[in-house]
Amino acid sequence: MALGLASRLGVFESCSIALLGIEDWQFRRPLLIGDTVRCRVEILDTRLTSKGDAGILRRRLTLLNQREEDIQAGEIGLMVGLRPSG
Repeated sequence: MALGLASRLGVFESCSIALLGIEDWQFRRPLLIGDTVRCRVEILDTRLTSKGDAGILRRRLTLLNQREEDIQAGEIGLMVGLRPSG
């Protein structure tokens, strides 16, 4: 659910190269029928790959319900292409 909502932002779609893994994913509360959910995306850090032609984003995704309660959360690494210089 969280990845689907985050992808609708359209921010990572044109530059994504590879999903690197999901870490420390926690299911904190149940997601109930009729709940309205949203996803908060936080960039925790960035770094260049060893070749320097791509970057690694460490992101924290948090799925929230209509009461702003955390339902699920975890870190998802993503490799992205760099913008052309100039």
